[in-house]
Amino acid sequence: MSGASKDDNHAVMSDPVLRRDAESFLKGVLLGNSARVLKNAEGMDAEAAAKPENAKTGESSAGGNSGKQGQPASVSESLSLDGLSELASRIERATGKRIRSYREIQEDYQRTLRDDIARMENERYRKKLESLMQNCEISDYWEFSNMDDDNNPAYRKLIEFCLNWVQDFRKAETEGMVMSDSRGMKYRFTPGTLLWLYGNFGVGKSMLAGAIAHKLMREYLVQVEFRQWHTIYTRLQMLRDNEKDYYNYLEMLQTVQLLVIDEIAVDNTKLSDAQMRDLGMILRSRKNNGKNTIIISNANPEVIPRLIGDFCWESIKNYSLIFPYEVPGRNRRVNSLGTYTISG
Repeated sequence: MSGASKDDNHAVMSDPVLRRDAESFLKGVLLGNSARVLKNAEGMDAEAAAKPENAKTGESSAGGNSGKQGQPASVSESLSLDGLSELASRIERATGKRIRSYREIQEDYQRTLRDDIARMENERYRKKLESLMQNCEISDYWEFSNMDDDNNPAYRKLIEFCLNWVQDFRKAETEGMVMSDSRGMKYRFTPGTLLWLYGNFGVGKSMLAGAIAHKLMREYLVQVEFRQWHTIYTRLQMLRDNEKDYYNYLEMLQTVQLLVIDEIAVDNTKLSDAQMRDLGMILRSRKNNGKNTIIISNANPEVIPRLIGDFCWESIKNYSLIFPYEVPGRNRRVNSLGTYTISG
């Protein structure tokens, strides 16, 4: 009788028979045993009718034991649909409100529960995604949908490879990859792959890696750390005096599901000995932990060994499966700042 007015409620409550029947019916719905309660209510009618005779004989009717005068010999377990329907009709006539069936109430409850669970899941997803995004130095614009392939077949092929790499990401970090050579021979590689993107300024290396990171976080909730190498190294230097924080940060770099290191040996600048050691240690540990890694550099494979040093280069070679891809195309950055045009 949800939503009934005070007058409607009074109309029911002022009639002792309707009140008792309504209470019995509602208790039956709540307890999931309408049949037993309805029969008990019918027994109460019989008990009320027997009270005057009990008063004459001095017999007590409070015991409720089977066989006493005014008590039913047994309670039927079968549901009287006609009786239940009549009871519902009497309540509806008294209140002017329709009584919803148990199935309707159950379906409404389940629908509400599903909606509540969906809202909670969406909120949990939103908070998780926000937390993941905090660890990335990437633009919101860096999405595959915003990639400009410039009608370049090589660029389109690279984008297709990156989408497949995203799809196979979890397999690459758990089972390893199975690749075939030109003769059709299949080889299984241990977990942990390295995607190496290199090329000229402005061709879209960071944007491509950012699109990979966005897709992995948004669709698979993969933990991603996307930083420029200078940012990583500077923080390591700042934390060296705090041993606990230093090793916690270092462990995160070595174990996060995807680490993207941008601007390695930027503008063909050679790393310092300390940088070579730290970068090599991070890359080697990640491979040993079976974690996928992306490195980005302007330097091509011919000069990168000299710029990063032997130890770091050997750490890269430690990956059993390396995908070195040159990002082709023109410099996509604007050539003007206001009215000033940049030559070249």
